[in-house]
Amino acid sequence: MFSLRVALLLAVALFQIGSSQETPSQVVERIRNANNFPALGIAQLEAETTAIAVSGVRKYGAEARVETSDPWHLGSLTKSMTATILASYIGEGLLTWNTTLAQALPELRDIMHPEHNNTTLEMLTAQYSGIISSQQSNRTFLLESLYQPSFERRVEAVRRELAIPPKYQPNTIYLYDNFNYVIAGLIMEIRTKKTYPEIIQERLFTPLGMTGCGLGPLPETSNSSIDSPWPHYRLNDTEQTPFPLEGYDLATRDNPPFYDPAGRAHCPLDSYLRYLQLHVNGSIPGSTLPAPYSTLTPADFAFLHTPYVLSPSYPSQNTYSYTPGGWLSRLSNPQLFFHDGTNTFNYGYAFVLASGNASSSGAGAVMTNIGLDIDGDATVASAMRGIMDSIVEGDTSILGGAGENGTAPVVSGGARRIGAIYPALSITGSCTLVAGLVALLT
Repeated sequence: MFSLRVALLLAVALFQIGSSQETPSQVVERIRNANNFPALGIAQLEAETTAIAVSGVRKYGAEARVETSDPWHLGSLTKSMTATILASYIGEGLLTWNTTLAQALPELRDIMHPEHNNTTLEMLTAQYSGIISSQQSNRTFLLESLYQPSFERRVEAVRRELAIPPKYQPNTIYLYDNFNYVIAGLIMEIRTKKTYPEIIQERLFTPLGMTGCGLGPLPETSNSSIDSPWPHYRLNDTEQTPFPLEGYDLATRDNPPFYDPAGRAHCPLDSYLRYLQLHVNGSIPGSTLPAPYSTLTPADFAFLHTPYVLSPSYPSQNTYSYTPGGWLSRLSNPQLFFHDGTNTFNYGYAFVLASGNASSSGAGAVMTNIGLDIDGDATVASAMRGIMDSIVEGDTSILGGAGENGTAPVVSGGARRIGAIYPALSITGSCTLVAGLVALLT
């Protein structure tokens, strides 16, 4: 098996081969073929110019081609959405980043273990709560939760979690856990008396014009229809054939619904770019933001983008760290932040360069409908990271001069070098399907 480092270098090398005369679709097709993905989509934003290109099929072995309007599963890219919505409520005075769990959830105070009492919302979304969820190994509870209303199951899941002490003392160590965002979502639900699906629609999708977005499995008209990119997996890094996830009802093609705030959003690329644009514009003084974000300042967005503290659990000499806004940020370049997302059978990466100036800011997203290798190898993750690295470095782009449909051909040779994002190291703990959905349901 190739090491992740070797795989990354090979991936980046492949992406630099293309001709500067390639159209956006040809760029994406070349990259997709090099990695044998069923489908691949790339979206870029730079200096307020956007481009989107896709390639491949919705389902391996079928003829239905992926379209630019198709939605993609975002996985843990949902986390920054939850944190951004929370920031909007904080901007309106409903909560503060220093609000503690005991203050935010008085309904659960009687069952809450005392060690959780002083955990703040900032610690929660920055992954410094000390929580390692006990729910992920509780298969009976998770199976029951798949078909239950998400709010009721989220209340029960959080009750169970907060009744026991955190694994580590809060505010002492970075521990990535999806339950931090499950709790954050529940806090907003209880405070607003609305469900998380209502909140994300009213506070994010609608005001930003993010049409086609939703929560849970990608929309299909039936269990066998091919209306959207199907989820896929591979067996290991030597068996590169994509396998569509067959034999599951629509509801079971994603995490249990109480994980909504942590990793169940999906969006078409143009709608997701609107979300990334919010983080770019929010960092620029004088920008006009739509309600409910009009109360937020560039300092508020900087708070979302700035590492909470150094993360000693990372083996890279503290070169990057998690932010309260649900992003990873490289300490040497705090204007650049990023995240990945997977529910095991889909994969996505996103980055934002928020320089505070429209002409030097940008963002991008890379999406595919195949996830982690079932045997534990990480060739998909490595390739996706390599694609995003190459875009950030300026070695691969679908922006530039005139191209098809007003978009642009690839720019090669590092024409716009933003700077390397991070070492060749996987971002661990993304919102994968609990215990692996295949293992869980069979």
